[in-house]
Amino acid sequence: MSDFVGSVALIRKMNEERTSWLLRKGDSDDRFILADRLDGESYRTALQREVAWQLRLDQKKDFIISSVPRLHYQSPMQTPQNPQDTPSTKACSISPEAGIYWMIVQFFVIDLYGKRSRGVIEANHGFQWWTTHEILVGEHSSGAKLDMLQRELIRLTGVISPVDG
Repeated sequence: MSDFVGSVALIRKMNEERTSWLLRKGDSDDRFILADRLDGESYRTALQREVAWQLRLDQKKDFIISSVPRLHYQSPMQTPQNPQDTPSTKACSISPEAGIYWMIVQFFVIDLYGKRSRGVIEANHGFQWWTTHEILVGEHSSGAKLDMLQRELIRLTGVISPVDG
């Protein structure tokens, strides 16, 4: 894995007192939408572009992205040697050969506007809603797993907590 400099989309849906988070279904693991930051591009602009493209939404009409990040996180991380291990941050020299790379990421909350955006997402079977509890335990009620590195980022940062409901 290489260094990552970019943004994570925390797309939420709030029903009564329960919050759900939108993740892209994967072959092995589900993931939050990520956006690599391009030269001269802000973290927010990169994410706005990527969310609009992946979800086929109009960025001016279908969703609003927070004006400031919920959190900025920057740290070296080490990839696990086997799937049962969990990744962890290390204070050490950065060596891609040893599975250590830099993670520089900003998390933005995104809310959907109106029926059209919700309809587009509900019709797209490549995404599914996860509850806060499912995110924190890393497993969806369907049996899908949350990507291990993203789960570790959520754990390390506390960007989604039980209070998010």
